[in-house]
Amino acid sequence: MDWEAIGAVGELLSAAAVLATLIYLALQIRQSNNIALRDSRTDVVSAFTEITKTILGNPELVSLRIKLRDKDSELSDIEKEQALLLADHYFGFWSKVNVSVSTGLLPTANKKAYFEGTRNLIRTYPGLAPYIEECLLNSQIRHGDFPGIYDIIWQEIEKLKESASDT
Repeated sequence: MDWEAIGAVGELLSAAAVLATLIYLALQIRQSNNIALRDSRTDVVSAFTEITKTILGNPELVSLRIKLRDKDSELSDIEKEQALLLADHYFGFWSKVNVSVSTGLLPTANKKAYFEGTRNLIRTYPGLAPYIEECLLNSQIRHGDFPGIYDIIWQEIEKLKESASDT
């Protein structure tokens, strides 16, 4: 066997090794992406589940949510603080949704469901809107700063304000 043939075989084996390495890396990246997608979805669902568990485990919070269905409900100082903390929990949930959406880790169908759920929450509990607004302002999130879920929240808050001024 001459040296040229040996060199050609070596180059062929090197090319095969590079190709195998690239295939392996592609599989690893795909697996990592799938894990990131799963973890992101799990994180969002866990955050919402935690809010629900907290409310269901506390009859005072259930009563508060019933009061928050009316935007004109009179709340005690304790209920106002609870409403602010509840809004803060939702704000944390929405932050997780926003991160998952902005990084592309939340599929479009899930994103639409969370966006619609956010609209429904604010529409169902208009008394919570001022507390949500306070959380947004305290976090220096203004309308138009972040496209997506925060814009939806601001739009719903503005609709509530407009409907209040119309009456």
